[in-house]
Amino acid sequence: MNRAQQLALAIALPLALLTANAGWHFYKLGQGVEIRLPIQGFDPRDLLAGHYLIYQIDYGLGDFCTSTDSTKRQRQTICLQPKQSEASADCAIPLEGFCSNEGFKAGIERFYIPEQYASALDQAIRGQKGEIVLMVKNGKASVKDLLIEGKPWLEFIKSNKLK
Repeated sequence: MNRAQQLALAIALPLALLTANAGWHFYKLGQGVEIRLPIQGFDPRDLLAGHYLIYQIDYGLGDFCTSTDSTKRQRQTICLQPKQSEASADCAIPLEGFCSNEGFKAGIERFYIPEQYASALDQAIRGQKGEIVLMVKNGKASVKDLLIEGKPWLEFIKSNKLK
């Protein structure tokens, strides 16, 4: 392999991997059942750290993570339909995650945004106007969108700038 072929391979391989990764995530967003859940109760110190929002999802199940040892993470499967703190045989939409001292986490508690919109979205989320749209399949969830007052977040930003 000559130097030109090595250079072409060095450029093409990362591009192919990034394209495959983006394609995989796009494919996952089209799979499963769409669920909307309100977000709230964030930690103001970590709400906006750079280019993403950190939030807590209100599953509507109360505080079901009741471990006495707050240092351990315990695997948990909840049921989103019908709402139950533990998935049973009649659960139509299970969601896998773990309980810790911060509550139930399913790895979907971040939403990446452009930094210039961070302040406006911070205020909207603090006003408890936010919902997260998830695609759930086989107990795994992917974040599809962030809604503010029922609108996609970018539409909300644009409509508030026009006011």
